[in-house]
Amino acid sequence: MKHRLIPIIVLLLAPLEVFHAADASVKKPNVILLVVDDLGYGDVSCLANGAVKTPNIDRLAKTGVKFTSGYVTAPLCGPSRAAIFSGVYGQRFGFVNNEGGIPASQTLFPGALRVAGYCTALLGK
Repeated sequence: MKHRLIPIIVLLLAPLEVFHAADASVKKPNVILLVVDDLGYGDVSCLANGAVKTPNIDRLAKTGVKFTSGYVTAPLCGPSRAAIFSGVYGQRFGFVNNEGGIPASQTLFPGALRVAGYCTALLGK
């Protein structure tokens, strides 16, 4: 139970080494991770054909990977986002409420992408 996110992060990162070692002329796939507060399963039309139509998100879901059984690691956004970006429960480094943060020594998903040759950006909060 403690390490539930680690297999997900490993599965997300494992292909990066293959792309990194591959011929430089081969184009790497784009990686877009949307993290949304208070989004329910039926809130986007690609998951439940809800009343709210989300054609752009639907198009991304159709051409990419859709995770349909994810759960947060904390009831607050800060520690939950920290777990997504680090692959480690926030409790492991003392991030249990919206105060504090991730230690600078912790490897993060965007850093692993940069090592694999990606350019990264963060938009939003």
